[in-house]
Amino acid sequence: MSKSVTVRLLLGVAISKGWPLLQLDVDNAFLNGYLDKEVYMTPPKRYNKVLPGQVFTLKCSLYGLKQASRQWNIELTMRLQQYGVIQSSHDNCLFIQAKEQSFTIILVYVDDILSTGNT
Repeated sequence: MSKSVTVRLLLGVAISKGWPLLQLDVDNAFLNGYLDKEVYMTPPKRYNKVLPGQVFTLKCSLYGLKQASRQWNIELTMRLQQYGVIQSSHDNCLFIQAKEQSFTIILVYVDDILSTGNT
């Protein structure tokens, strides 16, 4: 979860520089995280193709899992870093990319992204 001071800082920089703000909501974000440990679940009660006592092994993250938001954040961070975006050491939800004349700031809040920059 991003810090409120970081949100205010990003908004202040965008306003003072005249940079546009871009807001994104990532659909099904928590389904994009990969599980690093085996997770088992009992099937839904209405699912009648299962023997009594049988469980499912999850192959990917699922809404409602305790680790779903963390796994999504790990996946997003890895993808951003593949493009040369650097994660802040002061706020793990803040990412910055500086290339020659372009500068981009990305702030992640659960499955929402707020971004600004001069490009």
